Amino acid sequence: MPRIFDNIEQDLLPALAETLVVAERADFCVGYFNLRGWRAIDEHVERWAGGAGRCCRLLVGMQRLPHEEVRLAHSLAGGGGALDNQTALRLKKRLAEEFREQLTLGAPSNADEAGLRRLSVQIEARKVVVKLFLGYPLHAKLYLLFRPDPINPTVGYLGSSNLTQSGLSRQGELNVDVLDHDACRKLAGWFEERWTDHWCVDISDELAEIIDASWARDTPVPPHHIYVKMAYHLSQEARAGLTEFRIPRDFGTTLLDFQAAAVKIAAHHLNRRGGVLIGDVVGLGKTLMATALARVFEDDQDLETLILCPRNLVSMWGGLPRPVSVARPRSVGLARDGRVAPPAPVPPGRGRREPQSAQPRGQAVSGHSGIRAGKRQQVHPAVRHAVQQDVRRLVQPVAPVRARGRRPGHPPGTPAARPRRDRVRPPASGPGARWPRSNSRSTRKTGGN
Repeated sequence: MPRIFDNIEQDLLPALAETLVVAERADFCVGYFNLRGWRAIDEHVERWAGGAGRCCRLLVGMQRLPHEEVRLAHSLAGGGGALDNQTALRLKKRLAEEFREQLTLGAPSNADEAGLRRLSVQIEARKVVVKLFLGYPLHAKLYLLFRPDPINPTVGYLGSSNLTQSGLSRQGELNVDVLDHDACRKLAGWFEERWTDHWCVDISDELAEIIDASWARDTPVPPHHIYVKMAYHLSQEARAGLTEFRIPRDFGTTLLDFQAAAVKIAAHHLNRRGGVLIGDVVGLGKTLMATALARVFEDDQDLETLILCPRNLVSMWGGLPRPVSVARPRSVGLARDGRVAPPAPVPPGRGRREPQSAQPRGQAVSGHSGIRAGKRQQVHPAVRHAVQQDVRRLVQPVAPVRARGRRPGHPPGTPAARPRRDRVRPPASGPGARWPRSNSRSTRKTGGN
């Protein structure tokens, strides 16, 4: 009876490692190969000489994603059709990208780095040869090990475990060992047919290049290259904005090169995040860039622009010649309780604030900004009183200093009371206790009180 390796009661990795110790070469066929998982058995392959008959031949099957399987199963065209050289090259590049993406997942460790370097060295020494089978999707898992034993020269492990850390020891699998001579001979013939197939391509050099160009490379990366890579990724959104939007023709040569680039980048941020802030030194055309940005979204998304600005800038926005349809500029103030007052259209003019006495009755006025909030709007008496108090405080911010002797609540503007000295109480007890003499007339008059 064969032994069962399910990674629960008995792991496959220890049995495979024990057989590799006495083996001189191996043939593996898996559906998925993890570059970091190779370090679990690389020390046993390291002692082999390399070359034909002294290496590990690894055959990786090409797998389809689940949604591709469903699409092909229900397709009216049937199968994928005949394989040609162009399709084979495309599949080879796709698998190389998948191996490259493996190295970007997870946090790297010293053990992973050492294992990947040993794999690269073993590939260059031809101790490991990796091929990709493209004839059809291959999902088989077979491990054949050949040893110089006249009684039992071949040992096989057949089941469901891929060449990964999880497949060899962590997750539940179902594998059995094959010791029968006839069965091992048939499995070796099955492997040899696919290894020598026309659509079985060698990808050993590509894997070595991927490892040598990754964080596991033997030579450190120059700091300048790291800086350029960071700048490339940080400017990815800016480059996307430059290619995603265009400046309207109506602006012609009005915008300079840096202004046009700023408008495109701002449009990208506004379209992706719903907001953008344009900031630059005074006099470099922020108003013109904002106008162009409004025009871009008017053309692309049929939007109008509402301008919120202080009163002294209403005339500038209202009379600015621009090829964009914007709503009339509005000026918004804050009420006493912190809420935004309802915006009201401001009549065209120079944008100066009218005197308070010239304002019509019934209009709500913010004490902090002095901006109209409505036309002949009925105001609650409490609100009117609060606004008047605010205005009085702005006109006279510092309260007058109360003179000495003035009674609390004494109205300002009236003559202050005559100052008087505070009386000193006599001692609590003792002979001769009396009031001290004073030259103050008011003190003598009120000394007995």
